[in-house]
Amino acid sequence: PDIDAQIDSRLAPDKPGRLDLLLSNTAERLIVEVKLGRGRDFPNRLREAVNQVSNYMNLSGIRQAILFGYVTPNNGKVFRQEKVPEGVDGRIVVISTEAPE
Repeated sequence: PDIDAQIDSRLAPDKPGRLDLLLSNTAERLIVEVKLGRGRDFPNRLREAVNQVSNYMNLSGIRQAILFGYVTPNNGKVFRQEKVPEGVDGRIVVISTEAPE
């Protein structure tokens, strides 16, 4: 399949924000955002990242996104959840490691 990958892509010349990765083909576009973190405050950072990606979706009109979160240290567990951003006809799939208790 012909997939175009753009790293650190601007949403638009006149709009703030850069996407970590934008994947696209002739029919679809997908935002991919990656967050790395340390410690117990990582869940808060992940929530902020969901808001950031929601904003990118609103600004760009892109309706699908994947948010990868990696916390160090982690307990080896990985969780997946779907978020439906308010005011956006789309979804964010969040895939993240979990910090130890």
